[in-house]
Amino acid sequence: MKLNLTTRISTCPKGYCSRRELACYYFPHDTPKVAVDRLRYHITHDTQLQTELLKAGYLPGIRYFSPRILRVLANSFE
Repeated sequence: MKLNLTTRISTCPKGYCSRRELACYYFPHDTPKVAVDRLRYHITHDTQLQTELLKAGYLPGIRYFSPRILRVLANSFE
C-alpha cells in the first residue's frame, strides 16, 4: 500500500499522528479498534521493522507517532 507521507504529516499537528488515526488511514475499511490491532500486529511480527522503529524513537505503547516513526512505517507499507 502506497502512503502519501507528505499529506499524512501535514494534516497532523506538528507532524505527529495518533496511533488510531494512522491505523484508520492504513486500514480504512476496519473499525478503529481492528485497525489499531492490525497495525500493532504488523509492527510486532516484523523484527526488521521493530529494529528500525526503535532506532527512530518508537516505544511500545506510545499513542502518538513522530514524523521519523511515520517515515519508517510508510516505507514498511510500500
